[in-house]
Amino acid sequence: DPNDTDVMYICVGDYAYMDVALDLDDRNRHSHYGIGVYKTTDGGLNWFPTGLTYQLEQLDGSLMRRVFIDPANSNNLVAAGVSGIWTSADAGASWSQASNELIWDIEADPNDANTLYASTGYLINQAIGNAGIMKSTDFGASWTPLTTGIPATLDVERVEIAVAPTNSNHVYALCSDQTGGFYGLYTSLDGGTTWNYSDAGGLN
Repeated sequence: DPNDTDVMYICVGDYAYMDVALDLDDRNRHSHYGIGVYKTTDGGLNWFPTGLTYQLEQLDGSLMRRVFIDPANSNNLVAAGVSGIWTSADAGASWSQASNELIWDIEADPNDANTLYASTGYLINQAIGNAGIMKSTDFGASWTPLTTGIPATLDVERVEIAVAPTNSNHVYALCSDQTGGFYGLYTSLDGGTTWNYSDAGGLN
């Protein structure tokens, strides 16, 4: 919490094995699954569940990716994960779902805390989700899908986002294919309104 450094939130889980069905192949990596969002108010000495928690038995659906705290009001939170995007107005005691899309990544504009970008993904083994990018300008309360050109299904699995701190209009989306290899880099120079695509050859 930028207003109280004793307050922290944590998401537990490992996105790297999503869609692999570790519960079935006995590779002893079941700690990959998550338990939701936890909170400390004493600098990490003690941790407690917030109102957004899961059980490991919920498998991939238990995974949360990240939590953001509104620097203007520490009661306002945004959390994102496989189950979607959630907001809290009471420091994590209760949560409301703002989107039910499967979220791979979520990033904040380093120069405007109200502006967030979230990427969605597609899991080929389960045939769920859609790859793409969404944007919020009201700290996660509402989200607008962006027209990026990223294939929604089959070709792209994971999308990672970066926002340039020197110019927040510059947004980058690195996409992996369904085998975990490089698919392409999408770049926007106008805050996500338009996008350009570069393949592997274009990066060499």
